[in-house]
Order: sequence, then C-alpha cells, then structure tokens
Amino acid sequence: MYYYKLFKLNERGELLSPISSDYGNMCVWNVGEWKRTDNDFFYASETIVDALRSVCIQRFSIIALVEFRDHDSRSDKFFTEIIGKEMRIVEAYHWPEYLNEVIMKSLGTVKDGHLVRFELPNYFFAHLSEKKKREWEKFLTREMKKFVPFGT
Repeated sequence: MYYYKLFKLNERGELLSPISSDYGNMCVWNVGEWKRTDNDFFYASETIVDALRSVCIQRFSIIALVEFRDHDSRSDKFFTEIIGKEMRIVEAYHWPEYLNEVIMKSLGTVKDGHLVRFELPNYFFAHLSEKKKREWEKFLTREMKKFVPFGT
C-alpha cells in the first residue's frame, strides 16, 4: 500500500525530509531507494489531507507516494500517521503553486481587501468535518493527476 509524504528541495534540487519530527535530522532521498533509520522512524499519511495537516504550505514542494517494508501507525484525535524504520519513494511529483493559493484562500477571511483571520494549514485540515475532508481529498486526488513528475 502507498502513503503520502511531503518533501522539500534543497538548493541542489535534492529531496529532503526529516526523520520523525526532528527537523534538524534531514535525510536526502532518491526515488526508488530504500532508506533505513535505526534511531527514530520515517512517517507518512494515509491521505493527502492528512499529509497537509502535518506541514506548513511553504515548507514543501514535492508530494510523493511512499511505501514501507514494515510499518505501524499511531493516532491522535485528528488523524493517523503511518510510521516505520524502512521507507522508499515510489513516485514523486512537483506540488503546484496554484494549489497553495487555493488552500491559502480557504485558510483566511478577507474583509475590505484585508486579511482579518488566518489559520495555519495544519490547524485548518485538522479541524475539518469528515465531509469536508472527503471533499478536499477528492479535489486534491483529482488535481494530483495533473502534477508534473519530479525529475522531469
């Protein structure tokens, strides 16, 4: 089964991702290459919406389908996170800027041309109703078919 994970690019165009929640411990990835961690774990999400719940929009530029050799899950009251010691990227795509704009417009309230309320993506996606989550997931899954593969 494949899961969703968000990555960022470094200045050399390499895929980067933190191991667990330790953002100081970054790992460089290649599509198809298995990575293993002994001290911590890699993580991913079952849905695109759950993946977005764990990041701020400007912190990533690549969305990938990943798989684990062995995995487990852990849950909080908002979503389930898939965790494992060995993971690889199966497919990776550039996250389009227009989707950031669509999401950002959904996060804020504009009144008289001024932003009067703004929610961070992780808060916004964590507090959606199940119906709204399904709507966003359907929309994002449809849009993902238009994404440009990473490396092209």
